[in-house]
Amino acid sequence: MKSKKGFTLIELLAVIVILAIIALIATPIIIGVIEQARKKAFENTVYGVLEGLRLNYTERILTGTTSEEQEFTFPNSGLKLSGEEPAYGSAKIDSKGNISFALADRDKKWCAKKESDSEKVTMEDYSAENCKIDGTSGENDALADGTAVYFDPKLGTKCDTYTEANSATGIKEGCMKWYTFGGNNDSDKVNLLLDHNTTSTVAWNTNNDNTDSSQIDEKVALDTDGWVGNPRLITADEIAKITGNTTFNSVTTPDSNYFYFDTNTTSIDPNRGPGTSKYAWLFDRTNNCTSYGCNIVDDSTYGYWTNNAVSGSSSFVWYVSFDGGLGGSYSPSYSSRLGIRPVITISKSLLK
Repeated sequence: MKSKKGFTLIELLAVIVILAIIALIATPIIIGVIEQARKKAFENTVYGVLEGLRLNYTERILTGTTSEEQEFTFPNSGLKLSGEEPAYGSAKIDSKGNISFALADRDKKWCAKKESDSEKVTMEDYSAENCKIDGTSGENDALADGTAVYFDPKLGTKCDTYTEANSATGIKEGCMKWYTFGGNNDSDKVNLLLDHNTTSTVAWNTNNDNTDSSQIDEKVALDTDGWVGNPRLITADEIAKITGNTTFNSVTTPDSNYFYFDTNTTSIDPNRGPGTSKYAWLFDRTNNCTSYGCNIVDDSTYGYWTNNAVSGSSSFVWYVSFDGGLGGSYSPSYSSRLGIRPVITISKSLLK
């Protein structure tokens, strides 16, 4: 029988060296290919936005509202797009239909710009100072309502270790997903709404008296112990401002004037399906909500409380519902249906 000869140490080292050289040569090439693919995907997104802006102007020609200048912020611009929206940016359509925009990708590597007096779209390396259009503060200062961010409320820092498990009902710490609102202005502050309930169901109070919020306030404090940003419940008026409902006022609006987010009326949008609501981020992770336009369901809750009592009622409280609307609920009877979804207010600089 012949003996089998193995590799010598020198031969093994030679193989390792060759593989290392191949890796050194191949890695930059692979990274370059990946970067080009990402850039091409962003370019496709940009041209999808351009077509969406043109469609918006065309539709307004038909309704006779072209004399009005239109401004859009991204994401959640409200435009009809064939693809996804840019992660950051702003756009304008003037009264003559001239389009300008400055759009950034999610990783802030590139900026796509178009001036109103040119049809050319340019791509350049991202810069917070340059990635903006005339008359806007740029995405560095403004945060459109519904922008997803990742933040650890106990550490008080932006984070990058988020996983889907951190959005489960009851999770109260770690790197969690939030949605911005009230940050598209010159203030250095922005509000963050958590993307899930820290408590699935709880009574606003059990006293049949909506003038007393001490019970729900105590539960919010327990759920958010150690958090930065003065944790609280969202207000009904903040919800109305987000959706553009200018007729709503929690001080005077009765329960009969509840409204659905996408229509701002008591009539629900009939064209509902998973992910179709512009305001899906307001009622995601609630029971059967995909039937009404949200992105992801959680059967443990039917919505969450605001901190506003309903005008003219001694026991009703405004709440965000699984069907994409703001309604009034009798607090004791809904204790097994509605939960807590905290809001914090932080400096925009903490998200940079």
